[in-house]
Amino acid sequence: MCYDVTKENNAFEASIASPERIDKNKSKLVDEVTIKKFEKGNKIVRGHLLNHMTNPLFNLFIIFKSAKII
Repeated sequence: MCYDVTKENNAFEASIASPERIDKNKSKLVDEVTIKKFEKGNKIVRGHLLNHMTNPLFNLFIIFKSAKII
């Protein structure tokens, strides 16, 4: 007996997702989680910095959206 093991005819291999696809989805998920963590941390730190400033300094720095720039 001779079996045809090409990708088109191999149902098992066709049903498994390719490693590239898994890595892309995983990295996309990791990127989304990292971005959300950064945004939350930035908001908290920016709030603390602005909260402890005097009014003249607050008015100067309120326009910046990044805690790193402040």
